[in-house]
Amino acid sequence: MKASQSAVRWPGAMLLLALFVLSFLAPKRWDSATLEEDRQGLAWVTPEAETPEPIPLGKENAGPEPPAPLGAKNEATSNEAASREETQAASEPPAENAPAEPVLASPKTEVVKAEPVPQPGSEPAPAAVRLVPAAPEPVVQAAALERPLVAPEPRPVAPAVASSKPLETPQPVQPGGTLELARPVATKVPQVPKRTPQVPEPEQTRQTAWAAAPGGLKRYLEAAAAQGADPRLLEQVARCSGEIYQRVRRGEEIVELCEQLRHLHGQLLAQADAQSRLQAATALRRLAHAVARRRTLWLAVARLHRWQRQQEQLAQRQQQRLVASALQLQQSLREAGADDTWQRFLLLPELTRAETLTPQADDGKWQQLVRSFLERVATLRRDPRYDRLPQWEQLQRVQRQLCACALARFRVAQLPEMVEQFEQTEEPIAQRALVEFLQLAEHGAEGVLGPDHRELINHWNNTNLRVAVHNRLLAQLVPQAPPRWQQVYDTILGIPVRGRSWTATRVHVRTLPGPGARLVIAARGLVRSWTRASQGIVTTHERTVARFSARRLVQLRPEGLRSWPTQLDLQARSELDDLETELDGVPLLGDLVREIALSRREELLPEAQAEARWKLRRRIQEQFDRQVDQALAALDRKRVARLNQLRKRLRLDPVLLAHTTPQRLVLRMRLAGPDQLGAHTPRPRALAGSWASLQVHQSAINNVLDRLQLAGRQFTLPELERHLQTMLDLPIRLGEEKDRRAVVQFAQQQPVRMQLHQGEVRLHLRLARLATPRRSWCHLNVQVRYRPVRQGRWYYLQRTGYVELSGQLRSLGEELVVRGIFNRIFHRQRRWPLYPPAWRQDRQMNHLALTQCVIQDGWLGLSLGPAVQLSVAEGSTNEARPR
Repeated sequence: MKASQSAVRWPGAMLLLALFVLSFLAPKRWDSATLEEDRQGLAWVTPEAETPEPIPLGKENAGPEPPAPLGAKNEATSNEAASREETQAASEPPAENAPAEPVLASPKTEVVKAEPVPQPGSEPAPAAVRLVPAAPEPVVQAAALERPLVAPEPRPVAPAVASSKPLETPQPVQPGGTLELARPVATKVPQVPKRTPQVPEPEQTRQTAWAAAPGGLKRYLEAAAAQGADPRLLEQVARCSGEIYQRVRRGEEIVELCEQLRHLHGQLLAQADAQSRLQAATALRRLAHAVARRRTLWLAVARLHRWQRQQEQLAQRQQQRLVASALQLQQSLREAGADDTWQRFLLLPELTRAETLTPQADDGKWQQLVRSFLERVATLRRDPRYDRLPQWEQLQRVQRQLCACALARFRVAQLPEMVEQFEQTEEPIAQRALVEFLQLAEHGAEGVLGPDHRELINHWNNTNLRVAVHNRLLAQLVPQAPPRWQQVYDTILGIPVRGRSWTATRVHVRTLPGPGARLVIAARGLVRSWTRASQGIVTTHERTVARFSARRLVQLRPEGLRSWPTQLDLQARSELDDLETELDGVPLLGDLVREIALSRREELLPEAQAEARWKLRRRIQEQFDRQVDQALAALDRKRVARLNQLRKRLRLDPVLLAHTTPQRLVLRMRLAGPDQLGAHTPRPRALAGSWASLQVHQSAINNVLDRLQLAGRQFTLPELERHLQTMLDLPIRLGEEKDRRAVVQFAQQQPVRMQLHQGEVRLHLRLARLATPRRSWCHLNVQVRYRPVRQGRWYYLQRTGYVELSGQLRSLGEELVVRGIFNRIFHRQRRWPLYPPAWRQDRQMNHLALTQCVIQDGWLGLSLGPAVQLSVAEGSTNEARPR
């Protein structure tokens, strides 16, 4: 071989040898993962606006993942993580006023048509296509508002399997970059139509987010949205509450989500405080309150779920403790000399039988046993004779253990749905389930729910009657006695004193800040007296002026009134008006006697004034105490009579809470029985300049109506009038003379209900039978609507619209007859005053008027203030701002 030929062939041989070695050292690129990655690299990159919203799928719905090749394990894991981050970023809404963050998209691949290097003496080869990785383009994407509640998992993509044969019919590949050709090609490139991004409408996005929210919460969301609240915040509240609602029904953990909901609750309150419009702030506060009470309920349900799973093994031990406590109470009653009537009344024979407490026992009988025991204990609590029952602690222990056993068997999974149904329709079944849960939580859930059980009861069984009175109205309502003259018959230093006195007193009441209803009854007065004192031949005439100030502290407690001793300040000044002697006409001797008498008076003056002030102080204090005691005794008699009427006649357990501010006395009452609910919605705010305000919830009215003993009973109209007057102690007149012979029979379930909503009062009547002397009708539902109207300075309730009827009415004639009866009972021209009628004749109320009347979300709110506020009562000025 010549040297020139070897020099030409040696580089070629070395190149072949290097290619042969690299073929063994390089990794295998032509596997299935590489083919799949290349195919993905040649696909179009979908713009952010075209990225569809991911479908949230759980692991149980995603199906088994196909096994990935060994060589592509790490790459598939990284691709899956990147795909999850992109899916999560695409599903989150952009934050308001949040800066946009650049997000790098996946690298594209551009196709470049390369021209092969021509060899000398060879034909030109066709143009080849080579792949050139394109530079990554920054894609700007709005920053996400926050992470979603549950990150949706993308569907697993099965890796493509490499085929040994080339595809006969290659699939069309959409280029991921641009085509760069070395020379023009005659073939035409198909034009790909541009996709227009489909941006969802705001209403559609809102409906999608609110679809998962609980049914009872949607009306609060709609009210806040109608007032222009932040839609993104409302969407977060709807999503978070909907996710918690679904999880708590499945028995899953919700602690972290409830913490997020608590943070959203704080944002709602902050936005409500920042609102300048009263209606918008009210809607946000009602939504925040609805979120707070649901969060408390859902946390209690989740904890009870977890506790019930833990108590499956300890149920037998709980039953044994309950039986032991019942036997101990039974033995204590026998030792106290009680007969078997007490044991039967407290259901002790049933509680000591083990077969009654087993989980296999009938749930209906078990619930009836728990309900009857709680009702009988409440009956004993209402009777003051059993306040100091020696066995009361043992009875409460049995009550706690019985409620704990009932909680272990309570179907807590159905409670969230029942609560939403109660808030929407107030169904009796849903209300009964909520009442039962609150009863068990109040008496037996302290060890289960911890201190949060009291917050749960306060949210769903709160006070439903509130009265606030300003100091100015208290001082104006106190009766003032006119000035009076009195005869003076007294003895000072053994000297008889005679004369007359004039006394003027002004009494006023003010509040003392602190817990409880603490009032200071104060009186300021002036006493003028003209007296004469005779001793021997000397008579002195004196004029006395005294100013006093008396104060007495009175506190209203649940057990009654308590008062402290009176504190009295007295300032008196006496002046000698004249001095007479029997020797005034005798020269020299008369002057000498006058000088001796004046000198003697100066010596005894300090002692005489001290005794006179002491006696005057005692007389003023006795008169003040006597008047205050008489007023307090009359007030206490009315309070005791009203409480006895509520407890014995209406079987209610009123709970009174009171506190005083520097300006107002505030009384709050929960008017309900142990098997009834209180208020669960926020009350309307009164006007800041009001002298008095009243807020009453519909639960207080309905609880009284439920205790009127109307269910299933039959009355004529005169009998119904007398029955209502006896139960309520109020004058009531129903119908006209032509309807006096009509007979009404009420239904068994909720015969009379009242609803306060959207500015009107709705009265619902359910009658099993209505009969006249000629015909009768069965199963009638009657609804009457009232709206507040103003006449002068006062508000009245007047019927609006027609009487709504439904039931078994066979013809139009029958409907007209029944409608005529109820039109006369609920006459359109009859107005029901929303104030005490005695105020119209009271001169002290001439400058006052009802400045506010609000009916919303189950509450009726009234404010009493000066009549000059009538023009600004509906505005947002400083004189009428809410408090």
